[in-house]
Amino acid sequence: MAADWKLVAKHFCTLCPLQSADVHQPNAEHCECFCSGKPNDWRCYHHPILCGDVKEDLLHEVATLKSRILSDLELLSRYSKIKCPTSSTVSRTTDKRSIHFCPLDDDSRDTFIELLENELILQRMCPTGELEELRQRLLEELLLDENLKRHLEKLEHCSHLEACLIALLHKVPCILHLEKRVGIKLLTMLLLEGFSNAQLGLIFSQIRSELDRIKAFAERIQEIFNTCILGDEDGPAQWTLPMSNDGKNVGIMCLDNTRIRKVIEQFEILVDVAVRDDARMQKYKYCIPEYRNGIELLRQCFEYSDEEIKVYQGHIDNWYQVWMPLHVLEGCTNFTHLLSSAHIVEYMFKWRNMYRFSQQGWENFNHVFSMVYFRRTIHGGKKHANAIKSKLVGIGRWLQRRLL
Repeated sequence: MAADWKLVAKHFCTLCPLQSADVHQPNAEHCECFCSGKPNDWRCYHHPILCGDVKEDLLHEVATLKSRILSDLELLSRYSKIKCPTSSTVSRTTDKRSIHFCPLDDDSRDTFIELLENELILQRMCPTGELEELRQRLLEELLLDENLKRHLEKLEHCSHLEACLIALLHKVPCILHLEKRVGIKLLTMLLLEGFSNAQLGLIFSQIRSELDRIKAFAERIQEIFNTCILGDEDGPAQWTLPMSNDGKNVGIMCLDNTRIRKVIEQFEILVDVAVRDDARMQKYKYCIPEYRNGIELLRQCFEYSDEEIKVYQGHIDNWYQVWMPLHVLEGCTNFTHLLSSAHIVEYMFKWRNMYRFSQQGWENFNHVFSMVYFRRTIHGGKKHANAIKSKLVGIGRWLQRRLL
Protein backbone atom coordinates (compact mmCIF):
# COMPACT_ATOMS: atom_id res chain seq x y z
CA MET A 1 0.00 0.00 0.00
CA ALA A 2 2.81 2.45 0.81
CA ALA A 3 4.34 1.94 -2.65
CA ASP A 4 0.96 2.55 -4.29
CA TRP A 5 0.40 5.79 -2.35
CA LYS A 6 3.68 7.18 -3.67
CA LEU A 7 2.30 6.87 -7.21
CA VAL A 8 -0.94 8.82 -6.80
CA ALA A 9 0.72 12.28 -6.64
CA LYS A 10 -1.74 14.93 -5.40
CA HIS A 11 -4.52 12.36 -5.15
CA PHE A 12 -4.50 11.27 -1.55
CA CYS A 13 -5.70 7.70 -1.99
CA THR A 14 -5.32 4.78 -4.36
CA LEU A 15 -8.89 3.65 -3.75
CA CYS A 16 -10.93 6.83 -4.30
CA PRO A 17 -10.58 10.08 -6.28
CA LEU A 18 -10.12 12.24 -3.16
CA GLN A 19 -7.41 14.90 -3.40
CA SER A 20 -4.94 15.88 -0.69
CA ALA A 21 -6.40 19.36 -0.22
CA ASP A 22 -9.89 17.94 0.42
CA VAL A 23 -9.08 15.01 2.69
CA HIS A 24 -10.25 16.84 5.84
CA GLN A 25 -13.45 18.14 4.26
CA PRO A 26 -16.74 16.33 5.01
CA ASN A 27 -19.08 15.33 2.22
CA ALA A 28 -21.84 17.70 1.15
CA GLU A 29 -24.42 14.95 1.75
CA HIS A 30 -24.64 11.98 4.10
CA CYS A 31 -23.88 8.57 2.64
CA GLU A 32 -26.54 5.85 2.72
CA CYS A 33 -24.29 3.13 4.16
CA PHE A 34 -23.43 4.47 7.62
CA CYS A 35 -24.81 8.02 7.93
CA SER A 36 -28.49 7.65 7.08
CA GLY A 37 -30.60 8.86 9.99
CA LYS A 38 -27.75 10.87 11.52
CA PRO A 39 -28.46 14.45 12.70
CA ASN A 40 -27.89 17.36 10.33
CA ASP A 41 -24.69 18.45 12.08
CA TRP A 42 -23.15 14.99 11.59
CA ARG A 43 -20.13 15.11 9.26
CA CYS A 44 -19.80 12.27 6.75
CA TYR A 45 -16.23 11.44 5.69
CA HIS A 46 -17.00 8.18 3.88
CA HIS A 47 -15.86 7.74 0.29
CA PRO A 48 -16.76 4.73 -1.86
CA ILE A 49 -13.96 2.70 -3.39
CA LEU A 50 -13.60 3.34 -7.10
CA CYS A 51 -16.16 1.45 -9.17
CA GLY A 52 -18.30 1.95 -12.26
CA ASP A 53 -20.98 3.87 -10.34
CA VAL A 54 -18.43 6.41 -9.05
CA LYS A 55 -17.14 7.02 -12.57
CA GLU A 56 -20.67 7.42 -13.95
CA ASP A 57 -21.49 10.01 -11.26
CA LEU A 58 -18.33 11.96 -12.10
CA LEU A 59 -19.15 11.87 -15.82
CA HIS A 60 -22.63 13.21 -15.08
CA GLU A 61 -21.25 16.04 -12.91
CA VAL A 62 -18.65 16.95 -15.56
CA ALA A 63 -21.34 17.14 -18.24
CA THR A 64 -23.48 19.35 -15.99
CA LEU A 65 -20.60 21.73 -15.26
CA LYS A 66 -19.59 21.94 -18.93
CA SER A 67 -23.13 22.92 -19.86
CA ARG A 68 -22.98 25.83 -17.36
CA ILE A 69 -19.55 27.14 -18.45
CA LEU A 70 -19.60 29.33 -21.56
CA SER A 71 -15.87 29.56 -22.28
CA ASP A 72 -13.24 26.99 -23.26
CA LEU A 73 -11.03 25.67 -20.45
CA GLU A 74 -8.01 25.42 -22.75
CA LEU A 75 -8.32 29.10 -23.72
CA LEU A 76 -8.75 30.09 -20.08
CA SER A 77 -5.66 28.17 -18.99
CA ARG A 78 -3.65 29.84 -21.76
CA TYR A 79 -4.82 33.47 -21.57
CA SER A 80 -6.45 34.03 -18.19
CA LYS A 81 -4.43 36.29 -15.88
CA ILE A 82 -6.62 36.37 -12.78
CA LYS A 83 -6.62 33.76 -10.03
CA CYS A 84 -8.89 32.73 -7.20
CA PRO A 85 -6.79 32.08 -4.05
CA THR A 86 -8.19 30.33 -1.01
CA SER A 87 -9.21 32.13 2.17
CA SER A 88 -5.96 31.03 3.86
CA THR A 89 -3.77 32.78 1.26
CA VAL A 90 -2.12 35.77 2.90
CA SER A 91 -1.88 37.88 -0.28
CA ARG A 92 -5.44 37.30 -1.50
CA THR A 93 -6.40 40.99 -0.99
CA THR A 94 -3.03 42.53 -1.96
CA ASP A 95 -2.16 40.55 -5.10
CA LYS A 96 -3.25 42.61 -8.12
CA ARG A 97 -4.18 39.43 -10.02
CA SER A 98 -6.35 38.03 -7.25
CA ILE A 99 -10.12 38.14 -7.66
CA HIS A 100 -10.26 39.36 -4.03
CA PHE A 101 -7.84 42.26 -4.62
CA CYS A 102 -8.77 45.48 -2.75
CA PRO A 103 -7.48 48.56 -4.63
CA LEU A 104 -6.33 51.44 -2.43
CA ASP A 105 -6.29 54.26 -4.97
CA ASP A 106 -8.06 55.29 -8.18
CA ASP A 107 -5.28 54.12 -10.52
CA SER A 108 -5.15 50.61 -9.12
CA ARG A 109 -8.96 50.53 -9.08
CA ASP A 110 -9.16 51.44 -12.78
CA THR A 111 -6.47 48.87 -13.64
CA PHE A 112 -8.29 46.17 -11.69
CA ILE A 113 -11.64 47.00 -13.34
CA GLU A 114 -9.97 46.73 -16.76
CA LEU A 115 -8.56 43.33 -15.77
CA LEU A 116 -12.01 42.13 -14.66
CA GLU A 117 -13.59 43.33 -17.90
CA ASN A 118 -11.01 41.51 -20.02
CA GLU A 119 -11.48 38.33 -18.01
CA LEU A 120 -15.27 38.51 -18.39
CA ILE A 121 -14.87 38.93 -22.17
CA LEU A 122 -12.62 35.84 -22.14
CA GLN A 123 -15.34 34.05 -20.19
CA ARG A 124 -17.90 35.20 -22.82
CA MET A 125 -19.86 37.13 -20.21
CA CYS A 126 -21.15 40.70 -19.98
CA PRO A 127 -18.23 43.05 -19.06
CA THR A 128 -20.29 46.02 -17.84
CA GLY A 129 -21.09 47.08 -14.29
CA GLU A 130 -19.57 48.41 -11.09
CA LEU A 131 -16.46 46.89 -9.51
CA GLU A 132 -18.20 44.62 -7.00
CA GLU A 133 -20.74 43.51 -9.60
CA LEU A 134 -17.94 42.56 -12.01
CA ARG A 135 -16.02 40.83 -9.25
CA GLN A 136 -19.00 38.73 -8.12
CA ARG A 137 -19.93 37.77 -11.67
CA LEU A 138 -16.41 36.65 -12.47
CA LEU A 139 -15.94 34.91 -9.10
CA GLU A 140 -18.96 32.67 -9.69
CA GLU A 141 -17.57 31.66 -13.07
CA LEU A 142 -14.07 31.05 -11.68
CA LEU A 143 -15.47 28.76 -9.00
CA LEU A 144 -17.29 26.78 -11.69
CA ASP A 145 -14.04 26.51 -13.66
CA GLU A 146 -12.13 25.27 -10.62
CA ASN A 147 -14.85 22.77 -9.81
CA LEU A 148 -14.76 21.41 -13.35
CA LYS A 149 -10.96 21.10 -13.25
CA ARG A 150 -11.16 19.12 -10.02
CA HIS A 151 -13.78 16.79 -11.46
CA LEU A 152 -11.75 16.24 -14.62
CA GLU A 153 -8.69 15.38 -12.50
CA LYS A 154 -10.76 12.96 -10.43
CA LEU A 155 -12.13 11.38 -13.59
CA GLU A 156 -8.62 10.94 -14.97
CA HIS A 157 -7.57 9.38 -11.66
CA CYS A 158 -10.54 7.02 -11.81
CA SER A 159 -9.76 5.99 -15.37
CA HIS A 160 -6.18 5.24 -14.35
CA LEU A 161 -7.22 3.10 -11.37
CA GLU A 162 -10.28 1.39 -12.81
CA ALA A 163 -8.24 -1.27 -14.61
CA CYS A 164 -6.36 -2.24 -11.43
CA LEU A 165 -9.28 -2.21 -8.99
CA ILE A 166 -9.15 -5.98 -8.46
CA ALA A 167 -5.41 -5.75 -7.78
CA LEU A 168 -5.98 -2.95 -5.25
CA LEU A 169 -8.58 -4.98 -3.37
CA HIS A 170 -6.03 -7.78 -3.15
CA LYS A 171 -3.39 -5.44 -1.69
CA VAL A 172 -4.76 -5.72 1.82
CA PRO A 173 -3.43 -3.12 4.28
CA CYS A 174 -1.49 -4.48 7.24
CA ILE A 175 -3.57 -3.64 10.30
CA LEU A 176 -0.47 -3.90 12.49
CA HIS A 177 1.24 -1.15 10.50
CA LEU A 178 -1.99 0.85 10.40
CA GLU A 179 -2.39 0.66 14.19
CA LYS A 180 1.23 1.71 14.67
CA ARG A 181 1.15 4.68 12.28
CA VAL A 182 -2.19 6.03 13.48
CA GLY A 183 -1.10 5.62 17.09
CA ILE A 184 2.12 7.53 16.44
CA LYS A 185 0.10 10.27 14.73
CA LEU A 186 -2.26 10.58 17.71
CA LEU A 187 0.67 10.73 20.13
CA THR A 188 2.64 13.23 18.03
CA MET A 189 -0.30 15.63 17.69
CA LEU A 190 -0.93 15.50 21.45
CA LEU A 191 2.73 16.17 22.25
CA LEU A 192 2.87 19.04 19.75
CA GLU A 193 -0.05 20.61 21.57
CA GLY A 194 1.65 20.00 24.90
CA PHE A 195 4.90 21.66 23.82
CA SER A 196 2.91 24.59 22.41
CA ASN A 197 1.15 25.00 25.77
CA ALA A 198 4.50 24.85 27.55
CA GLN A 199 5.92 27.58 25.30
CA LEU A 200 2.88 29.78 25.98
CA GLY A 201 3.06 29.17 29.73
CA LEU A 202 -0.32 27.42 29.93
CA ILE A 203 1.35 24.47 31.67
CA PHE A 204 4.15 24.72 34.24
CA SER A 205 3.20 28.39 34.50
CA GLN A 206 5.13 28.69 37.79
CA ILE A 207 8.36 28.40 35.76
CA ARG A 208 9.29 31.75 34.18
CA SER A 209 11.74 30.55 31.54
CA GLU A 210 10.24 29.15 28.32
CA LEU A 211 13.11 26.70 27.82
CA ASP A 212 12.76 25.50 31.42
CA ARG A 213 9.01 24.94 30.92
CA ILE A 214 9.70 22.93 27.76
CA LYS A 215 12.33 20.89 29.60
CA ALA A 216 9.97 20.28 32.53
CA PHE A 217 7.21 19.11 30.17
CA ALA A 218 9.59 16.77 28.30
CA GLU A 219 10.85 15.30 31.58
CA ARG A 220 7.27 14.78 32.80
CA ILE A 221 6.34 12.94 29.58
CA GLN A 222 9.43 10.73 29.88
CA GLU A 223 8.58 9.98 33.51
CA ILE A 224 5.03 8.90 32.57
CA PHE A 225 6.33 6.70 29.76
CA ASN A 226 8.98 5.03 31.90
CA THR A 227 7.01 4.56 35.14
CA CYS A 228 3.38 4.24 33.99
CA ILE A 229 3.16 3.16 30.33
CA LEU A 230 6.27 1.17 29.38
CA GLY A 231 7.40 0.32 32.92
CA ASP A 232 6.49 0.88 36.57
CA GLU A 233 7.96 2.41 39.69
CA ASP A 234 9.83 -0.77 40.61
CA GLY A 235 11.09 -1.46 37.09
CA PRO A 236 11.12 1.76 35.08
CA ALA A 237 11.80 1.72 31.35
CA GLN A 238 14.65 3.72 29.79
CA TRP A 239 12.75 5.46 27.01
CA THR A 240 13.88 8.94 25.92
CA LEU A 241 11.58 11.48 24.27
CA PRO A 242 12.97 12.51 20.83
CA MET A 243 13.32 16.27 20.45
CA SER A 244 13.55 18.57 17.43
CA ASN A 245 16.86 20.17 16.46
CA ASP A 246 16.01 23.42 18.24
CA GLY A 247 15.04 21.54 21.41
CA LYS A 248 11.62 23.21 21.58
CA ASN A 249 9.37 20.51 20.19
CA VAL A 250 8.91 16.78 19.80
CA GLY A 251 11.06 15.05 17.19
CA ILE A 252 10.24 12.08 14.96
CA MET A 253 8.56 9.36 17.00
CA CYS A 254 9.80 5.78 16.52
CA LEU A 255 7.86 3.23 18.56
CA ASP A 256 7.09 -0.38 17.73
CA ASN A 257 3.52 -1.64 17.68
CA THR A 258 3.67 -3.17 21.16
CA ARG A 259 4.75 0.12 22.73
CA ILE A 260 2.35 2.34 20.80
CA ARG A 261 -0.51 0.03 21.80
CA LYS A 262 0.43 0.56 25.46
CA VAL A 263 0.45 4.31 24.83
CA ILE A 264 -3.06 4.27 23.37
CA GLU A 265 -4.31 2.15 26.26
CA GLN A 266 -3.23 4.86 28.73
CA PHE A 267 -3.54 7.89 26.49
CA GLU A 268 -5.68 9.79 28.97
CA ILE A 269 -2.74 10.12 31.39
CA LEU A 270 -0.81 12.03 28.74
CA VAL A 271 -3.86 14.17 27.94
CA ASP A 272 -4.04 15.35 31.55
CA VAL A 273 -0.46 16.61 31.31
CA ALA A 274 -0.41 18.07 27.78
CA VAL A 275 -3.83 19.75 27.45
CA ARG A 276 -5.09 22.66 29.50
CA ASP A 277 -8.24 23.72 27.65
CA ASP A 278 -11.12 21.86 29.33
CA ALA A 279 -13.19 21.56 26.15
CA ARG A 280 -10.30 20.07 24.17
CA MET A 281 -9.44 17.74 27.04
CA GLN A 282 -12.98 16.37 27.10
CA LYS A 283 -12.87 15.85 23.32
CA TYR A 284 -9.64 13.87 23.61
CA LYS A 285 -11.06 11.74 26.40
CA TYR A 286 -14.21 11.05 24.40
CA CYS A 287 -12.68 10.19 21.03
CA ILE A 288 -9.63 8.11 22.05
CA PRO A 289 -11.70 5.33 23.74
CA GLU A 290 -13.83 5.18 20.56
CA TYR A 291 -10.69 4.71 18.46
CA ARG A 292 -9.39 2.11 20.94
CA ASN A 293 -12.61 0.09 20.74
CA GLY A 294 -12.63 0.20 16.94
CA ILE A 295 -9.02 -0.99 16.64
CA GLU A 296 -9.67 -3.83 19.08
CA LEU A 297 -12.46 -5.07 16.81
CA LEU A 298 -10.31 -4.63 13.71
CA ARG A 299 -7.41 -6.73 14.98
CA GLN A 300 -9.48 -9.64 16.34
CA CYS A 301 -8.25 -13.07 15.21
CA PHE A 302 -11.57 -14.61 14.17
CA GLU A 303 -13.91 -13.67 11.33
CA TYR A 304 -16.09 -10.58 11.54
CA SER A 305 -19.85 -10.74 11.41
CA ASP A 306 -21.78 -8.05 9.52
CA GLU A 307 -22.94 -6.58 12.82
CA GLU A 308 -19.38 -6.43 14.19
CA ILE A 309 -18.23 -4.58 11.07
CA LYS A 310 -20.98 -2.00 11.52
CA VAL A 311 -20.11 -1.60 15.22
CA TYR A 312 -16.45 -1.15 14.26
CA GLN A 313 -17.23 1.62 11.77
CA GLY A 314 -19.51 3.25 14.35
CA HIS A 315 -16.60 3.51 16.79
CA ILE A 316 -14.28 4.88 14.08
CA ASP A 317 -16.88 7.44 12.99
CA ASN A 318 -17.41 8.62 16.58
CA TRP A 319 -13.64 9.00 16.98
CA TYR A 320 -13.17 10.88 13.72
CA GLN A 321 -16.11 13.24 14.30
CA VAL A 322 -14.17 14.68 17.25
CA TRP A 323 -10.57 14.09 16.13
CA MET A 324 -10.87 15.93 12.80
CA PRO A 325 -12.00 19.31 14.25
CA LEU A 326 -9.21 19.06 16.86
CA HIS A 327 -6.37 19.06 14.32
CA VAL A 328 -8.00 19.48 10.86
CA LEU A 329 -5.68 18.67 7.93
CA GLU A 330 -2.58 18.30 10.09
CA GLY A 331 -4.20 15.37 11.88
CA CYS A 332 -4.72 13.40 8.65
CA THR A 333 -2.57 10.61 7.23
CA ASN A 334 -3.14 7.91 4.63
CA PHE A 335 -4.00 5.47 7.38
CA THR A 336 -6.49 7.77 9.14
CA HIS A 337 -8.15 8.19 5.74
CA LEU A 338 -8.41 4.41 5.34
CA LEU A 339 -10.27 4.33 8.64
CA SER A 340 -12.47 7.42 8.29
CA SER A 341 -13.46 6.84 4.65
CA ALA A 342 -14.64 3.28 5.43
CA HIS A 343 -12.18 1.79 2.92
CA ILE A 344 -11.11 -0.72 5.59
CA VAL A 345 -14.75 -1.83 5.84
CA GLU A 346 -14.64 -2.89 2.17
CA TYR A 347 -11.69 -5.15 2.97
CA MET A 348 -13.44 -6.45 6.09
CA PHE A 349 -16.54 -7.42 4.13
CA LYS A 350 -14.47 -9.02 1.36
CA TRP A 351 -11.92 -10.96 3.43
CA ARG A 352 -13.83 -11.28 6.74
CA ASN A 353 -10.59 -11.22 8.73
CA MET A 354 -7.72 -8.73 8.56
CA TYR A 355 -5.48 -10.37 11.13
CA ARG A 356 -4.45 -13.14 8.73
CA PHE A 357 -2.93 -10.50 6.41
CA SER A 358 -0.90 -8.88 9.19
CA GLN A 359 2.80 -8.50 8.42
CA GLN A 360 3.76 -8.91 12.06
CA GLY A 361 6.36 -11.55 11.23
CA TRP A 362 8.13 -9.28 8.78
CA GLU A 363 7.91 -6.37 11.20
CA ASN A 364 9.60 -8.51 13.85
CA PHE A 365 12.21 -9.59 11.32
CA ASN A 366 13.24 -5.93 10.96
CA HIS A 367 14.34 -6.04 14.58
CA VAL A 368 16.41 -9.16 13.86
CA PHE A 369 17.98 -7.40 10.86
CA SER A 370 18.92 -4.43 13.03
CA MET A 371 20.56 -6.66 15.64
CA VAL A 372 22.58 -8.54 13.02
CA TYR A 373 23.59 -5.32 11.26
CA PHE A 374 24.82 -3.53 14.37
CA ARG A 375 26.30 -6.52 16.22
CA ARG A 376 27.65 -8.81 13.50
CA THR A 377 28.64 -6.57 10.56
CA ILE A 378 31.08 -3.68 10.10
CA HIS A 379 28.26 -1.26 9.23
CA GLY A 380 28.99 -0.91 5.54
CA GLY A 381 32.74 -0.50 5.89
CA LYS A 382 35.45 -2.76 4.43
CA LYS A 383 38.42 -4.59 5.88
CA HIS A 384 40.64 -4.37 2.79
CA ALA A 385 41.19 -1.69 0.14
CA ASN A 386 39.91 -3.91 -2.67
CA ALA A 387 36.90 -5.22 -0.74
CA ILE A 388 33.30 -4.34 -1.56
CA LYS A 389 31.89 -1.49 0.52
CA SER A 390 28.23 -2.25 1.10
CA LYS A 391 25.75 -2.24 3.95
CA LEU A 392 23.85 -5.14 2.39
CA VAL A 393 26.67 -7.65 1.90
CA GLY A 394 26.88 -8.61 5.57
CA ILE A 395 23.09 -9.01 5.84
CA GLY A 396 23.01 -10.97 2.56
CA ARG A 397 25.66 -13.42 3.73
CA TRP A 398 23.83 -13.92 7.03
CA LEU A 399 20.58 -14.64 5.16
CA GLN A 400 22.38 -17.14 2.92
CA ARG A 401 23.72 -18.96 5.98
CA ARG A 402 20.21 -19.09 7.47
CA LEU A 403 18.71 -20.44 4.25
CA LEU A 404 21.37 -23.09 3.79
